[in-house]
Amino acid sequence: MNMTIEASEMNDLFVTREAKKSLKFAYCIVTALSLLAVSSPAASQDCTAEASERIGHKKHPRSHTFSEFSEITITDVAPQNDKFDFDSSGQYRVVGNKINTSGGCRAVFTVTGKKADCDSTDPTDPTDPTDPTDPTGVDIAEVPLFLTRQSEPNVMFLLDDSGSMQFELMPDDLTYLSARYIYPRANDLYGGSDYTNRVPTFNTSGDAAIFNAITRSPQNNSIYYNPSTTYEPWTKEDGTLFQAANPSQAYHNPMDESKGSRNLQQENSFQMNGNTNSDKWVECTKPNDCNLQERTERFWPAFYYWYSGGDSESEKWKIANYQRVEIKRQSDGGADTYTGHSREFRHDCADADNATCTYEEEIQNFANWYTYYRSRILAARAGIGFAFVQQGSGMRVGFGTLNQDSNDVDGVSTDVIDDGVRVFQGSDREDFFDNLYERTLSAAGTPLRYALDKAGQYFERSDNKGPWGANPGTDDNTEHSSCRRSYTVLMTDGYWSGGSSNDADEANARKNVDGSDGPTITGPNGLSYQYKASEPFKDNRDNTLADVAMYYWNRDLRPDLDNNVAPLKKNPAFWQHMSVYGVGLGVSGKEDPDAAFKAIEDGTTINWLDPKSSYSNCTDSGAGDDACRARSDDLLHAALNSRGGFF
Repeated sequence: MNMTIEASEMNDLFVTREAKKSLKFAYCIVTALSLLAVSSPAASQDCTAEASERIGHKKHPRSHTFSEFSEITITDVAPQNDKFDFDSSGQYRVVGNKINTSGGCRAVFTVTGKKADCDSTDPTDPTDPTDPTDPTGVDIAEVPLFLTRQSEPNVMFLLDDSGSMQFELMPDDLTYLSARYIYPRANDLYGGSDYTNRVPTFNTSGDAAIFNAITRSPQNNSIYYNPSTTYEPWTKEDGTLFQAANPSQAYHNPMDESKGSRNLQQENSFQMNGNTNSDKWVECTKPNDCNLQERTERFWPAFYYWYSGGDSESEKWKIANYQRVEIKRQSDGGADTYTGHSREFRHDCADADNATCTYEEEIQNFANWYTYYRSRILAARAGIGFAFVQQGSGMRVGFGTLNQDSNDVDGVSTDVIDDGVRVFQGSDREDFFDNLYERTLSAAGTPLRYALDKAGQYFERSDNKGPWGANPGTDDNTEHSSCRRSYTVLMTDGYWSGGSSNDADEANARKNVDGSDGPTITGPNGLSYQYKASEPFKDNRDNTLADVAMYYWNRDLRPDLDNNVAPLKKNPAFWQHMSVYGVGLGVSGKEDPDAAFKAIEDGTTINWLDPKSSYSNCTDSGAGDDACRARSDDLLHAALNSRGGFF
């Protein structure tokens, strides 16, 4: 399994498309970051080499140190046992020059690494010199050698901190009558404002039992507990893990124990009376046939429903297609062991080969899910953490959130960006993980266009403390590198917010940028490029996320620097620019990402849907049936326009 493949080429291991997206989220980020690493200087120096090693054990954790390297990047994973899910980055991680594997993960790992004690700067060309799709019109081999001497790339990571990240159901189609939580929630759970405390009923009998089954089955609610998945606690910046959750005191938020906990090993009781946070139970007997209830419900908290029906909507609303499994001690009416339901993919169960886990193994796994993965933001933090802990000092990483208020970023007042880029090591690495896990969430919108514009403006800075400086954050007068790449990784769980308040701040970025020819950019040895409005990039509308991405790609962001960025196979830019990597958590549109990126080569027309940017929400009356899919596709379109990637 090559790390440079598109997400759609990964092995299909789970029952539904939505479940696949959620469970592969961490791997998608790993893949995106690996692609950035492949195009970073570590891939183009004589100091790099490749090595392969079989690592792992059937049942026990293992570790291997590549002592010949100072740091490594995984480029390929060849599973040695196809019963296990090697697409999950939680089963293996890189820390410096070491790979740690969990029990059950056995594979041949191929890595690219920087040789220990090597400081050579002689370049080699990692790209295909005869690529017929290279829009520069020149072979890479004909580019001057100094263009291949690349500096560590800048990576600005933007986390979606919108209100929907609090949700414990996914996709949004399940949130009938605003049922956003799967358990009664604590107040201010993530430090900011909440939504109304509406929860699907725990009814196990009668017509309303079906909504309980649908929302608490992993085949329908892709972030609910899945018995085929091993849920590890979050990773710390040094690769060690947080403490395993306590089944009798599983915290609602692992970063704020004051918010309380849930005992998963005894019956729970909760009263919904409508007096606090509009507390109500949501009952549904069929799609859009729902009502609100105020009453006390008693329920066993550790359970799931396993769906075995077909793909049609009518099949999903038949209770006969579900099996309810309660995770209880045998003395409480449960079982000593739990079998089937794809448990052979687990790596925390001693008898996983026979798809069997003990009660202790199962309740521990459920508790870890509850504390570390139960909501969209918890699952996202887990995936992002596992992805970034594998990265070394070969990139300079910054952090931002969509709704970050104005603050000082290395001497410049800005919003969205929280921390400017820094070499990903030491205290700066620690700060990234602190930001990731401790960021406050409120009931706010998803201003992707505004946020991406702010990231682009950040990459236009020319001061020494900015992203192009030799030592960002300090007034170091060392000459700025003219060959550095810059990326924004934009992670979101939903459709961007429309309306003028969420528009890009830069007026020119709100124009139909991809539908208009760009400026002519020149470089060394007579290099010249001008973006011509063409397929598959152009459309006939303005004010889209794709327009913002194109605005910061087809212009020279640092006209005062020489244009010495080495063109890549899929990216002709030799000037300072920003590329976008979009990572969607549980969102999908009309266009197929593989086909869209292939269209760059063959010029296939893509009829991009209209995202109706003037409407605040894509579900607003008058926005039309396609607005939500269009806004999802707009993230793909942005990645395409900026020659980035989409996962």
